[in-house]
Amino acid sequence: MECSKWGAQYLYKMMEKHKNFEPQVILVPPYTVHKGEDLTKLSLEDNLKFYKANNIKVELGYDIIKHQYIDLKQFKPDIVFYEQPYDLPPKYSLNKVSKNSLCMYFPYGYENLDFKNNYTDNFHKHLFAYFVECKENLERYEHYRKGNSRNCIISGHPKLDYYITTQEKCFHNNLKIIYAPHHSLGKHSLMFGTFQDNGKFILNLAQKHREINWIFKPHPKLRFELLDNKIMTQEQVNEYWKSWQEVGIVHEYGNYLELFQTSDALITDSISFLVEYLPTQKPIIQLFNKMHHPYNSIGDRIAEVLYKSTNNEELNTLFNEVIVNRNDYLKDERIKRIHNLFDFRQSASEKIINYLEKVIGIQNGTKEITDGCRTC
Repeated sequence: MECSKWGAQYLYKMMEKHKNFEPQVILVPPYTVHKGEDLTKLSLEDNLKFYKANNIKVELGYDIIKHQYIDLKQFKPDIVFYEQPYDLPPKYSLNKVSKNSLCMYFPYGYENLDFKNNYTDNFHKHLFAYFVECKENLERYEHYRKGNSRNCIISGHPKLDYYITTQEKCFHNNLKIIYAPHHSLGKHSLMFGTFQDNGKFILNLAQKHREINWIFKPHPKLRFELLDNKIMTQEQVNEYWKSWQEVGIVHEYGNYLELFQTSDALITDSISFLVEYLPTQKPIIQLFNKMHHPYNSIGDRIAEVLYKSTNNEELNTLFNEVIVNRNDYLKDERIKRIHNLFDFRQSASEKIINYLEKVIGIQNGTKEITDGCRTC
């Protein structure tokens, strides 16, 4: 639904080379966009350009003339991987699609929150396979699904496969800093967002330090939340994005891990980016919202090795000390935590492919694995 959430690049390429699989992406708009409730997302055309530029076989699952979703049956899929469990049109509900295809899922971001809503009955119970990142997240799933984890396979996260095949990169003379604000700004949200307090301050910081290469990487939902919570008007949002284009680069597409790897630091109040950026070994300044939703055990362990800023004065001090003066005093602890959390000996994509090879012999309609195996 959104190329900014694309996390299956390595899995797709492995399937493409495999004799038994023919992968393709079916591109559709989020249901809120279809209903006209959110006009801030990238257009279907922009998303389509991204996949074509990355040599991915892609077709529209949405009739742009009739303004309606195309039934997945027309594409005759044996297996359907879902990107996220929400914002799905009724036609693509797992209750319907699972009657004709094996439905599988890994989250577009690494699960590092203790969030019950991530394990919903109307989605997860219809999955044939849920590829879970780690043992801790499997145990959390069992807790919320009352021990019903038969469809779970521990695989790691395919998005992080990038770090298996690449080494540390830094091809620039000037510092390269990423500012990635989250969208959770409303009272009933996850409350990680801090944009009201520091969005303009960080832009001013970038304008004062033009010797730094700045990357503005907002969550794809940030525009909508700024407008919906009346934090900014449409004119102010447009002006803010334009100001970033004048001082640096605005990045709103997927496949951003190379961007992470070639940067020097991340300033963010994001959630899954904390996990996804950690393997770069570069410093993370977390814009800390004291009201945020609780982490799970993974999130708690990562939070211990982050630089935390609760106000702009602290942010300015950390910016100068850690980034400008390059005094990364948490680096050793951070590297230990990376080795403790991640196992990069085998890619998640390999584990998923190995699993899929085992289920090729499934008899239509029975959904029983012939060899009784459900592990990678």
